[in-house]
Amino acid sequence: MINNRNFIILSTLLQLADNEKVCCASYREIVQRSGYCRTVVLQSIRELTLMGKIVKDSSSPLGKNRYRIID
Repeated sequence: MINNRNFIILSTLLQLADNEKVCCASYREIVQRSGYCRTVVLQSIRELTLMGKIVKDSSSPLGKNRYRIID
């Protein structure tokens, strides 16, 4: 079950994503958009990954991470 914090982080990623549900964003962008601190964003990203809601790829250019949102 997804909690409110993780729901907001997932919604933020969806807002930043393209039509294929792929998001390329830095932690800073996610922090600014979601309103949560970096520590909470990091924990939420980790939890969403473990739940299978997102797949994270750290090899994106410019210090950004790539996230694929899974339905």
